Amino acid sequence: MPQHLLITGANGFIGRYAVRAALARPETRIRLVRHHGAVTAPAEDRVRVVRADLADAASVAGLCRGVDTVLHCASRVGGTEAELRAVNDAGTAALVADAQRHGV
Repeated sequence: MPQHLLITGANGFIGRYAVRAALARPETRIRLVRHHGAVTAPAEDRVRVVRADLADAASVAGLCRGVDTVLHCASRVGGTEAELRAVNDAGTAALVADAQRHGV
């Protein structure tokens, strides 16, 4: 049975390694979350890129539907305190709430 994995921050330092590890398991289906810009994603049928902004709770809603596991590797490292909190605090809380809502 395939495992469905959601990875945030897949282009970041830790996220890249998480994607590689997931790709080493042929039964894993991967959903990569990206806010903006290009995504360096493997051209494989089992990898899907979705757009979402962790600073926007509405765009996070539903990300975890159909997912077995969430690897949250995304974070904001520069900007104002409000911008940092919007992603790192509120965005993480929204992602956790969505995971709970969908039984992850």
